[in-house]
Amino acid sequence: MDTRLIDKPIHYLILDTSTPILRIGIWNATKKKLLSHASGTNPYDATTSFFARLDECLHQSDVTLDDINLIIAITGPGSFTSLRAGLSIAKGLSLAKDISTIGLTSFEAYFSSLSDYEHNQFLILLDTMKDDFYAGLLNKQGTFIQPPFSMLACDLETFVEPNTFIIGNADHPKITKIEIDLSKIASYVFEKTSQGIEMNSNIAPFYLKDPVYIKS
Repeated sequence: MDTRLIDKPIHYLILDTSTPILRIGIWNATKKKLLSHASGTNPYDATTSFFARLDECLHQSDVTLDDINLIIAITGPGSFTSLRAGLSIAKGLSLAKDISTIGLTSFEAYFSSLSDYEHNQFLILLDTMKDDFYAGLLNKQGTFIQPPFSMLACDLETFVEPNTFIIGNADHPKITKIEIDLSKIASYVFEKTSQGIEMNSNIAPFYLKDPVYIKS
């Protein structure tokens, strides 16, 4: 769907299944307010968890799926299994209800969750639970300076880049940890689309590494 055709949607559904914590929220574009949000562990049976949290949000917001005009989905990188399951559900809702979609990478989600953009560039580092990070380098407009890449933890020790703010979700002395803010993400998308800026409507999983399948 062409996101340039979005005419100020009334309600946004924001979905993040890229981490072990499932996050869902409903944002009202008229009030510019997060009406409800729900979170919980993101088990392998993500379908059950997703719909339970979605029903919770819809009930709290006093809206139905027919009131949702836009789905904002975080596409990763992140957990292979939960991303695949969560984004498949989002695609299904989009097709069944004819809802427009916008996909944001995890890097863009963290970038849009910031409160200020005083630095020239932003290095977003995501924990892989191994000895490296998923890395994205963005300018203050939120544009990637280079394609996302993997960075070894030891390389971060020698990373020197003037006026670069390092943020993310990993534990490291050089990383300022922040949480993904669903309301700020929705506001970010609203401002971009209101300015006529075309955003990515593809909500396919974004992987920096090939998924690893474990045979039983």
